[in-house]
Amino acid sequence: MRWHMNRAVGSERNPDHAGGAVGALAHERATHPLAMAFLLTLAFGCGLNPPDVGTVSATQLDIPDCELELPFELHFNFIGFDDCADVLFLRCQEEGKPVSVSDGVEIQFAELSKLLSDLEAGQPVVRDVAGDGARATIYLNVSCPDSFASLEARSGSFKIEELEPRNGGRVIISGVFDLVDIRETDPEAPPVSPEVKVVIDTTLSNSWPHKVYPVCP
Repeated sequence: MRWHMNRAVGSERNPDHAGGAVGALAHERATHPLAMAFLLTLAFGCGLNPPDVGTVSATQLDIPDCELELPFELHFNFIGFDDCADVLFLRCQEEGKPVSVSDGVEIQFAELSKLLSDLEAGQPVVRDVAGDGARATIYLNVSCPDSFASLEARSGSFKIEELEPRNGGRVIISGVFDLVDIRETDPEAPPVSPEVKVVIDTTLSNSWPHKVYPVCP
């Protein structure tokens, strides 16, 4: 059964909550008290210390109304994924927190079927940002709570070494790109952060610390 969410890791009632799908799972599966306790642990992370599944790093971040300690490095232990209309959606952030109070990165790859077919040759696939249907946005709702910057990759590329968008599938992706504030109207304006680096290396699972959260409307 699939639950269509309004946001990448949300639920219909609470669209920006990273643990929102747990309620749907509980309604469907958790008739036993131990099962319910386990699902609550998934939702709130009680007593668990999940490992990192990836990082975002930058040596420069020039964002209005935001002072960050540099070099900046964001570690995340949650990854939500789904595909819709041949587009793969990935969201990486800290587990158990609403998006509105979390830092994270969202990545999209268009032409997913072609990407998976190309990977069958056994060699990494490189997707350029924008030109090859790769997109990335970064949200810093914890690190920059007073800034309303909309940060988006405008140039750069991703190298996809392994990508199996299923339970138990491996994901190894790295990317380097320039980050811009899309509110900036001057096309010659410098990026807020050149050469942002993203690294994802994990195995997808429906259990902690990874869950499958549909993002299709």
